[in-house]
Amino acid sequence: MRARWFAIAALPALNLLAAAQDAAAPDRGIPPILIRVTVFDKSNHTVSGLTKVNFRIFDGGNEQKVEFFQTGDAPLTLGVVADLSGSMLSSRPLAHLGPLWRSRNPEDEFLLITFQDKPQVRMPLTRRPTDFSQLIYASPRGQTALLDALLLAIHEIQYSQNPAKALVLITDGGDNNSLYSQPEIVNVVRDAGVALYAVLVVAQEDRFRFIPREEQAQGVPAIRFLVEQTGGRAVVIASDRIPDGVAAIAQQLRAGYLLGFSPAASQDTKDRFHKLKVEVVAPAASGRLRVAARGGYIAAGR
Repeated sequence: MRARWFAIAALPALNLLAAAQDAAAPDRGIPPILIRVTVFDKSNHTVSGLTKVNFRIFDGGNEQKVEFFQTGDAPLTLGVVADLSGSMLSSRPLAHLGPLWRSRNPEDEFLLITFQDKPQVRMPLTRRPTDFSQLIYASPRGQTALLDALLLAIHEIQYSQNPAKALVLITDGGDNNSLYSQPEIVNVVRDAGVALYAVLVVAQEDRFRFIPREEQAQGVPAIRFLVEQTGGRAVVIASDRIPDGVAAIAQQLRAGYLLGFSPAASQDTKDRFHKLKVEVVAPAASGRLRVAARGGYIAAGR
């Protein structure tokens, strides 16, 4: 068996939300739970301008006090995880990152990880994205360690001091070289407090009828499932329309909200999954609204 480059068991034990403790709820010895929320109207447009009083949080059916609130204009740490494996030969994902790098806040931070046979940190956390133009036209090659790259990104992004954190994955969904499987990493993704977004690229000729390769047939649903656990968004798009997918996610990133609460000690049951639900109390003129949010967390280590 190949040696694993970091232990999966160690990740949930990291205090993934320590950076947000001081800014969140009063210190009662239990780290706060942060939830990234996006609100949509009946036309599926994002809704901005809501305030703290418009949201209700339920932890296992018990309503919690919203003690932390940020809008999309607050500092954001954004990590891009880009697939440079051989199956992405015609896509050039790094050529389309402009909308993501255009910061609206001087305290925004950025991270870039690429992956082929294994993941690699190309740009560590920074407030000033560096020039990586030499990578844009590098020939995609090799196999695909997609899930390993996600784990590395989750690990690296926790060094940021910004409470709001998100990852944007650009890939065709195939994975044939990761050391970890989707069942192994799902709790890490679910519990990290990092919103996951994905641009899932299909061949241009398949834009109207998606006929995936065997790896994509397994990988695309797996990635969509992970995205749903975090309240993010997955966009399936033709390879010639990657800029449209990236721009759509960039807009949604800036239209979201970050909510936080401190779970009561009486509810803190170690190793138990806590189901989360967020409701929005719509202003009278808003009509029916829909919420996308993180679905739960594991109480281990809390």
